[in-house]
Amino acid sequence: MIHINNFLINNFLKYIINMEGEKLYSFKSMCNELGMTCHNTKNRVIEKMCICDKKQVKELAKYLKCLMTIEKLCEYLCTCCCEMESITPSGLSELRTRCKTIMSCCKGLKKSLSSEEYEYVNCGKIESFCGKVNMGKSKTKSK
Repeated sequence: MIHINNFLINNFLKYIINMEGEKLYSFKSMCNELGMTCHNTKNRVIEKMCICDKKQVKELAKYLKCLMTIEKLCEYLCTCCCEMESITPSGLSELRTRCKTIMSCCKGLKKSLSSEEYEYVNCGKIESFCGKVNMGKSKTKSK
């Protein structure tokens, strides 16, 4: 009886804690698109860094680092979706943290870039994706 209860509890906790099933497919699609957007934006940012003033270059450099980090994080998480068929809470938490960081970079860029430049470096798209990531935050807290 104890073994059955432990089995049920472990599987129930695994289902609550790890993202699996249908949620996984929509997450993978969104994360893949976010990663590709980050990848495709890097050259735009580097181009802008060549023509901006020092203050803007520092902000764009920080944004570029965030883009590279999220691109690789999404690549890793998409691999987990395919190979492990689950995403751990720590993986989701890391993506949320990185999204908060890049959204902070975008706020700084919004103040220093023109609206055309801001859109050119895809801050609007990135904020949209990261808004979805943060909205999908689980209501369940683990200890």
